[in-house]
Amino acid sequence: MINTFVRNLGRIAFVAICFSVTSCSDISSEEYTDRALSSLADNDQNAAIINLKNAIQADSKAMEPRKLLADIYLQRGDFSSAEKEFNRAIRNGAERDIIEPLLARALLRMNDLEALTQLVDNSRTNSPEVMTELLSIKSLSLLQNGKVDEAEYTLELATESGIDTLYSSLSQASIEAENEQLDSAISIVTDMASLHPENSDVWLLLGHLNTAANQHVTAVESYKKAVELSPDAVHYTLFLAQAMVRAEKYQEADKYVSYLLQLSSSHVLANELKAAIQYNLKNFDEAKKHAELAINNGSQNLSVYLIAGVTSYSNGQIEQANNYFTKVVPFVPNDHFVKRMYVSTQFKLGQIDGALKTLEGFDLSSEVNSDFISAMSVEFAKIGRNSDALELAEKASSLSSNSNDLRLGLVKLANNDTSGIDNLQQILSVDPALPEANLGLAYYHLKQGNNEAAEQVVDDWLEATPEDINAILIKGLITLKQKDYDNAKLLFSQVLSTDPGNVSAAIALAQIEAAEGDTQSAFDKTLSLAEQTPDNFVIAKHLFKYAAELDQVDQALKFYQTKTDQSPENVNMKLVLARAYGATGGMDKAISIINGLTPSQQSAQSWGLLVLFHQNQKSYRKALQASEKWLEVDRLNPQAYIKTIQLSELTKNYSKGIKVADEAQALFSDQPGFNLMKAGLLIHDNRLASSQKILNDQPDEIKKTPYFLRLQAKIYQNNKQYSKVVEVQESRYRAQQNLQTAKDLADAYVANNQADKAASFLKSVIEQYGEAAQPLSLMLAQLQLDSKPDEAIARYEAIIQREPNNVIALNNVAWLYLEKQNYTQACQSAEKAYELAKTLPEVQDTYGFCLLKSGKTEQSLQPLKMAYENRKTNIEISLHYVESLIENDKHIEAKSILKGIAPSEPHHIELKDKLQQLTQ
Repeated sequence: MINTFVRNLGRIAFVAICFSVTSCSDISSEEYTDRALSSLADNDQNAAIINLKNAIQADSKAMEPRKLLADIYLQRGDFSSAEKEFNRAIRNGAERDIIEPLLARALLRMNDLEALTQLVDNSRTNSPEVMTELLSIKSLSLLQNGKVDEAEYTLELATESGIDTLYSSLSQASIEAENEQLDSAISIVTDMASLHPENSDVWLLLGHLNTAANQHVTAVESYKKAVELSPDAVHYTLFLAQAMVRAEKYQEADKYVSYLLQLSSSHVLANELKAAIQYNLKNFDEAKKHAELAINNGSQNLSVYLIAGVTSYSNGQIEQANNYFTKVVPFVPNDHFVKRMYVSTQFKLGQIDGALKTLEGFDLSSEVNSDFISAMSVEFAKIGRNSDALELAEKASSLSSNSNDLRLGLVKLANNDTSGIDNLQQILSVDPALPEANLGLAYYHLKQGNNEAAEQVVDDWLEATPEDINAILIKGLITLKQKDYDNAKLLFSQVLSTDPGNVSAAIALAQIEAAEGDTQSAFDKTLSLAEQTPDNFVIAKHLFKYAAELDQVDQALKFYQTKTDQSPENVNMKLVLARAYGATGGMDKAISIINGLTPSQQSAQSWGLLVLFHQNQKSYRKALQASEKWLEVDRLNPQAYIKTIQLSELTKNYSKGIKVADEAQALFSDQPGFNLMKAGLLIHDNRLASSQKILNDQPDEIKKTPYFLRLQAKIYQNNKQYSKVVEVQESRYRAQQNLQTAKDLADAYVANNQADKAASFLKSVIEQYGEAAQPLSLMLAQLQLDSKPDEAIARYEAIIQREPNNVIALNNVAWLYLEKQNYTQACQSAEKAYELAKTLPEVQDTYGFCLLKSGKTEQSLQPLKMAYENRKTNIEISLHYVESLIENDKHIEAKSILKGIAPSEPHHIELKDKLQQLTQ
C-alpha cells in the first residue's frame, strides 16, 4: 500500500511538472538517451535506467535505448529483464550481429538451453566472429547442463573459423576443467580476466575453477568481483557465500547469507550456509534452526543433517538427533565422530541391540574408537547388560591401553568377576596413585562389606599420594563407619582445609556431632551448608533428619520455601522442596510443585517423584500416568520399568504391564526379573499356560529363587493342585524364611486339608519369632476354632489384649464363647466388634445371634435382618434370622424364608427341620 502510494505520488508530481513547465512530449527519445549516456559516464546506472525507460516511453520503436537498457540489465545480472529488452530491440530492427551474442549471454545465465539453441541455430549472421561467440556460448550452456560430448563438438564448430573470442576461451577452459586440467583452465581464464576485467562471466568462471582447485580464498576474491559487477545476480551472491564458508570467513559470509534470506527465508542453500556459519560460530540454536529449515524444504546435504544432529544432541533432543544421524552414518568413515554420537543416541533411546550392531563395525585400530568402546562397556554395565559390557571391555582392552584395562577391571567387578581385582591391581602396580583404579577397588570392597580390604587399598593409595583428597575422604568414611570419631574428624578437617567446599566432608562432620549427641549443632552446621547450596538434596536429606529429631521440621520447610521463592527458576530447588513436603506428610503440596513445572522443566527425577507421591496417596492411575512419562525420558532406568509394571498390576492394566515387561527384558537381557514380572501379570490375567511357559524356560538357578517359587505356587493354586502348592511353598520357605513365606506355607497346608500340620507349623514359627510373629496368632486361632476351642480363645484374648480393636479376633472369640454358652462374655466381644464394624454382615450376624441367645429377642431382630439382607446365600446367617423371626412371633415371614433355604450340611439340615416344626 505504501509503495503504491509513493508511485502514485510520483506520477502526480510528474504530471504537475509537465503542466507547470512545458509539454512533456517536448522531450524526445533521443534527448532521454543522451541523458542516459551522460549518467552512464558518471557511473550512475539507476539514473540511466530511468532515462532509458523514459526514452522508450517517448518512442517505443527506438532501438538504441532498448539496447542500452538491455546492456545495463545484462551487466547488473538482471538476466530475465535483459533477455526481454534484447528481444524487443531485435523486433524493432536492431542489428542482430550486435544483439545476438548479448542475448545469448543472458540466456546462458538464465540456463535456458532450449532458447539459446534456437537462437544459435536460427542465426543468419555472416560474421565468423559472431558465430564463433554464439557457438561458444552454446557450448558453455551444454556443459552447464552436463552434456559434455555435445559441448566439445559445439566448441569444435566454433573454433573452425580460427578466430579466438572471449567465450571460445571460456568454453575451452571449462572443457579442460571437465577433463581435470585445472591448472591450464585457470591460466586461460586468468588471462581473460586481465583482458576483460568488466565481464562478470569471466570472474564467475574463475571462481568456479578456484573452488574446484580448493583455492577457496582466491575463489572468494573472484566471486566478489563477479558480485560487484552483477549485483542483481542473486546466485552469484550464493556462490560467494559458499566460497567464504569454505574459506572459513564466517562473519563476512554471514552478511551475504542474511541478505539472501531476506529475499527468501525458505531458500534451501541459503539456510544450509546459514546453518554452517552459525555452527562454526558456536551459535548452536541458530544453526539448528536453519539446518532444520533447509531439511524441511528438501535439503539432502549430509553436512546439514550432521549439524542438525549434533545441535539436537547438545539440546538433549536425543530422538531427533538419532533420526538425523541415521541419514549421515552410512556415508561417513568408521572413525568419524558422528558414528560415536549415533551409538550414544541409540543407547539412550533404548536401542541396545542396534547400538551393539553399530559398535561391531568400529575400527579398533583407531585409538579414539577403542576408547569409546571401552567407555561404552561401562554404560552397558550400568544397565545390567553385564555380558555385553564384558565383551566390549575385553575387545577394547586388546589394544592394551591403560584406560581400557582400567574399564575392563571395573566392568568385571560390576559383573562380580573377582578377576577384575587383578586387573586393577596390575594397573596400580604401574601407577599406584591412579584415582579411578583405587576408587574402583575401594568401593568394590566396601560394597562387599570387606572394610579391611577397602582400608588397605586406601592406605596404599595414601602412601603413594598422601595429599590426595579422594583417598583422605574415603579413609574418613571408613573411620566414621568404625565409629572412630576423633580420627574421622581429623581426616574430614584435613579434606576441608584443602577443599573448603567439599560437601561430603562437611556433612560427615555434622554426622559425627549428631552421633556424639549434639543434634542441634549438627542441624545448625547442615543448615549453614544448605544456605550455600540450597538445591543440594543430600544436604536437605540430612537437614530434615536432624529437624525431625529436634521437632524443627517447620523451620526447615520454611527455609526451603523461602529459597524457592527467591529462585523461582531453579528447578532443582523446587524438587528439593517437593521431596521435603513429601517426606513430612505434605503430599498435596509436593504434587502441586511437580505439576507446576513447565514441560521443558520436567525430567526423569521429577516424574519419578510424582510417581512416588501419587502412589503414597494410593492414586495408582495417576501414578501410572506419571511412570509412563518417566519411561519416556529415562529409557535406560530399570526402576522406571519396574514401577510401571507394578502400577499396571495395581490398576489391573495387565496388557500394558506385559508390554513394558517385554521392552524391559529386551533392554536388560541379563536381568531375569522382568520375565518373572511378566509371568506374574499373566497369572493375574488368567493366562496360566503362557505364564507357566515362561517359568519353564527359566534356568535352574532362577527356579530356586523365592520369587520364582511364589509364582509357581500361584499357578498350582489357581489350578487347584494343592499338593504341589505345598511342595513349592515348602521349598520357598526353606529358601527364604520369614513371616510372609510362613503364612503362605500354612495357607497351603490348609488348602491341602492339612489343618493340623498348618497349626503345628504355625506354633513352631510363633515360638521361633516371638513377638514379631503375633500376626500369625490370628491365623492359628482360626485353625483351632473347632479342634481346640480353649487354645483358640486364649490366642484370641491375647490378640485382643495387644490389639483391642481387632474386629476378627473380637468376632471369632464371641462365637467361641457362644458355643460354651458364656453369653455375657460372648456379647461383650460381639458388641464391641459391632461398634467397630457395623456394616460387616458376619459381625451383624454374630452380634444379633448373641443377643438372641442371651434372651434379648426383640433387639436381635434388626442386626440379624441386616446380615440376612447382605448375605442371603449364606445358609447359617439365613437360619439365624429365621430363628429370630420365630422367637419374635413372625411365623409367616419365617416360613417364607425357610422355603428358599436348601442346606447341604447335616447340621444345617437338622436346624432347618427344627425351625420348620416351630412354625407349625
